[in-house]
Amino acid sequence: MKRLLRYLAILVIALVALAGILFAFGARIVLDGGGRLHVRFIESSSEREQAVERHRESQRATAPIVPAAAPGQSGAGPVAPGTAAMPVPAEPAAVAAAFDWIDYRGPNRDGHYRGRILTTWPSSGLRSLWKQPVGEGYASFVVAGGRAFTIEQRGEREVVAAYDVASGRELWANSWTAAFREFMGGDGPRATPVWADGLVYALGGEGELRCLDDATGRVVWRTNILADAGASNLQWGMAASPLIVDNTVVALPGGSGGKSVVAYDRRTGARAWSALDDQSAYASPMLVTLAGVRQILVFGATRLMGLSPTDGAFLWEYPWRTQYDMNAAQPLVIGENRVFLSSGYGTGAAVVEITGPARRLRSVKSGATSG
Repeated sequence: MKRLLRYLAILVIALVALAGILFAFGARIVLDGGGRLHVRFIESSSEREQAVERHRESQRATAPIVPAAAPGQSGAGPVAPGTAAMPVPAEPAAVAAAFDWIDYRGPNRDGHYRGRILTTWPSSGLRSLWKQPVGEGYASFVVAGGRAFTIEQRGEREVVAAYDVASGRELWANSWTAAFREFMGGDGPRATPVWADGLVYALGGEGELRCLDDATGRVVWRTNILADAGASNLQWGMAASPLIVDNTVVALPGGSGGKSVVAYDRRTGARAWSALDDQSAYASPMLVTLAGVRQILVFGATRLMGLSPTDGAFLWEYPWRTQYDMNAAQPLVIGENRVFLSSGYGTGAAVVEITGPARRLRSVKSGATSG
């Protein structure tokens, strides 16, 4: 018996030592999206930041210095505090011509690319043009004028970065101190930036909204939408991409007192209007036309809504409750007056039909599933 206990003690010590070694090399027990545990080797946030900075220093040492300029501009403007100006290469003549993807899921936020697509590919597959490390996060890229823009987590900083599409080189980076971290959802900013008329609008995981010059990264204006609306952050962070609507940019802080949906003047940052008291969810607002009425489609924590794009006036609603208030999937417009929406956790899906005259719209459930 004593010998057995001794062997068990040795085994436990060996397992603990092995776990310590694996932990030192980055092994972590993590949860996937379904709540299942598994072991993964994870690069620490500081290690990732150092790797990115080493790479950028190497690029700065070798890249020819050419001022970045937006289409139609003659040169780069002043660099704002918090902005690291990067030397950039001359743009090769072979840069992919007119390819702009200026918003989350495309210009209409519907995931449709309406340009020409090359369908004849080499038998060996597509050739990789460039590759480089970036920070953590979940934002995708928007592309305009040969530049690609995104938002990343680098250590304890959120960073909006511009990259040259042809070479992959970083053109500029604008950063601030913020680090959204969540055990199940992962670290880093969530919302894809949007581009409009030479300006980039980027939202961080903790509510920092910045309007930046697309050529230099200079701050045009900034605000924290959570602080401005008196709202608390969501469990999985601010994830809804800002939406350009005419002369405003619309954000979803989820504040009470009529500050759930807020529109800012997109040139100055002044608040143009605010509306509703709903808690936000994780889907991005969309500018759509339903039943002949132009409107902003907002998928909140408990309902789908239509709002007037001029003043945020409430048009219609369709209740949609989900466990944990986890409405994250983008609604899909199908036809002239129907919207498909879905959520996880057994909630299912539905098609909502919008009928009625302007400003008196009502929603009708057309079909649903509980699966």
